[in-house]
Amino acid sequence: VVLADGTTNTLTDGTTTTLSDKGALFANDTLEISGGGTLKVTGNRQHAISSDDDIILESGTVVVTNAVKDAFHANDDITVKGGTVTVQNAGSDALESEATVNIAGGTLNLTCPAGNALKAATSYSGTGGTINVYSSDNGVKGDSSVNISGGDYNIVCANNAVKSDLLVDVSGGTFKINSSADGIKSYSL
Repeated sequence: VVLADGTTNTLTDGTTTTLSDKGALFANDTLEISGGGTLKVTGNRQHAISSDDDIILESGTVVVTNAVKDAFHANDDITVKGGTVTVQNAGSDALESEATVNIAGGTLNLTCPAGNALKAATSYSGTGGTINVYSSDNGVKGDSSVNISGGDYNIVCANNAVKSDLLVDVSGGTFKINSSADGIKSYSL
């Protein structure tokens, strides 16, 4: 998906369908978003943006105004290299992958009153970017590992700011945390 410079594009799905849809914007293969325009997505039935493979944001501005489930959902990987991602409301997680999440750049403004802001079923990697989080659950969660070597994290959450069930490795980045539970929680440091 190439967002033409200077354009604002809107995509909204219906609340009912006869199809087994997976999102307002869905790809069977890798979904790559680039360009200098803006895409506003509302997911009234499932996820707002989803892929059976990877989601890659190269550039542009993507705004999820609402999602019944996850704002972004991928079976394999979610990578943000640049651009701006804003999630105004998600019924579950803001960005969730059934495998990995990689944040290398860009600006993420994530509001998720019912789930995690950034959730990876295996590993989360953060090497850059600005991540602003308001979450009713965890800010960053990687089930098997969380590895952060860069990026600016501003996290307000009702659970743990950074959590892994196994390993957390923080070697860089800046953090401002307001958490109702632990700032960083893992079973192996």
